[in-house]
Amino acid sequence: LSADATPEQIETRFLDLRRKLEDRIAKAPTTGLQAKYRESLAQFTTAFETLTMAADSSLLPVLAKHDPQPAPDAKAAAPTAPLSAASAPATRAATPAATARNKSGGREFVLVFIVALLLLVGGGWWVMNTRAENAERTRLAAVQKAEAERAADEEKRVAEEKRLADEAEKARFAAAEKAEQARKDALTAELRTRLAESRILWESAAKEERNVERALNDYRGEARNLQRDGPAIKYNELVGRVTATQRYLSWLAPYLERHPAQITRAKIEELLSSRMPDQALELMPQLQQEETELQTAIASGRESLEHLEGTLHVQTMPSGLQVEIVDGFGHRHQGVSPYHLATICPGPATITAKRPGYQDVSVSVTVQTGQSVVGNVEVVSETLTLTAEDDVEFWSNNVFISRGRLTMANYAPDNYAVELRRQGFRSFRTTVAIAQGKATRTVNFNFAAMSAQKHTCHNCNGTGRLETARECGSCGGDGRLRCNLCGGDGVFAYVNGQTIWCTACGRDGIVQCSSCRGSGEYINHITCQKCGGDGLLSDIDLAQN
Repeated sequence: LSADATPEQIETRFLDLRRKLEDRIAKAPTTGLQAKYRESLAQFTTAFETLTMAADSSLLPVLAKHDPQPAPDAKAAAPTAPLSAASAPATRAATPAATARNKSGGREFVLVFIVALLLLVGGGWWVMNTRAENAERTRLAAVQKAEAERAADEEKRVAEEKRLADEAEKARFAAAEKAEQARKDALTAELRTRLAESRILWESAAKEERNVERALNDYRGEARNLQRDGPAIKYNELVGRVTATQRYLSWLAPYLERHPAQITRAKIEELLSSRMPDQALELMPQLQQEETELQTAIASGRESLEHLEGTLHVQTMPSGLQVEIVDGFGHRHQGVSPYHLATICPGPATITAKRPGYQDVSVSVTVQTGQSVVGNVEVVSETLTLTAEDDVEFWSNNVFISRGRLTMANYAPDNYAVELRRQGFRSFRTTVAIAQGKATRTVNFNFAAMSAQKHTCHNCNGTGRLETARECGSCGGDGRLRCNLCGGDGVFAYVNGQTIWCTACGRDGIVQCSSCRGSGEYINHITCQKCGGDGLLSDIDLAQN
């Protein structure tokens, strides 16, 4: 500002500076910079108030002192001078006559000073009041101007925000459109990939049909080659293969020709060509379901129509037996029961079960294509029950088993030694035979009946005595002895040169042993211990052997 700037220029400049500083304070990035701007604003405010007060003080009246009347003896009237410090030397230089006037003038000065003081006080109040009013007017004007500027800034801000919002909306719309296009492109690519997989799946189904046709021709050729000279079992198998394969092909060809998956896939391809991927996506679940049904149907048809095999489940009693199966085509299968064959050629199958200690058991079952059959084989022995009086004990190998009743179940077919003991009777030993097969048999024992003497003793033939032969001790088993009469010479004596032959031995010097009567054995008769000498035996006696 220039030195002679008006109050209005001062105020305008101050308001402009204050607005700029307030704006800088609001936008200052750091606290230190804000403090610097606030300090500058305080300095500008102090300068503005100082200049405003100086302008208001210049309006105060200047107090001047005038003599009311000139002195009578004054030779000339002097002009009235204002009260100032320059009159002081003249006063001090006054004469004694003027001293009295000065005293009177001093009182007037005091009075004038009081009046001036009152005027100064009133003027100060008026200045302060005026300055306050001016400051209020200035503040109100500044507030109005700031409000106007704020309103203008607000309008600019709203307009700028609207412009930015419009631009953002346009950008968002463009981005959304671009994203939507990208989504459609990605969806189209994904659907085309899925369609490629679908075409591969369909080609696999078509290849299945070609493979079945090729297999059918191969089976027919092999069957013709084996029809005359080939094994009958192999020829029958090939004939069965031809029949089953022809049956499967007759179902597969029309099924693939009219399958709805082809129509659905064509619709999806047309929608993709028309750039309608969302509509194509809606048909994908239907296509997937139809393809799943296609795979399931082909697998089921192959299982039920093409395969000759059936299913066989072998059970044995007891379980855990070694089994051998010969199917209708002569193939052998071995396993341990329970044994399950998921695939077995059709026809009559023979099941043979083996169990240690038992004879092999075979049964026949008929296996049909696509059906399951169960073969049961029992490799068991009969159940034998032995009964006797309640106090009879059953023993085997000197081990007590039971009393009064003995049930022998699950014993391997064989002969088993059993001993029955009853107090007051001799033990009864017998052998029981257990046969193979599912049967039940009971054998009763009665000690009263078994103890009856009703059988001829086979040991002594009913005589009650036994003859025992042993070598004769006299002849040593030869049956002959040296003749004691002639000393074994056969000559009894010589008389007058004449020989007298021994008549006891007949001239050979050997005589028959009198102890064994020439047999060389000595026969001893003893009482038969088996029957006790009465020649009769009971069942209990017979069981002792």
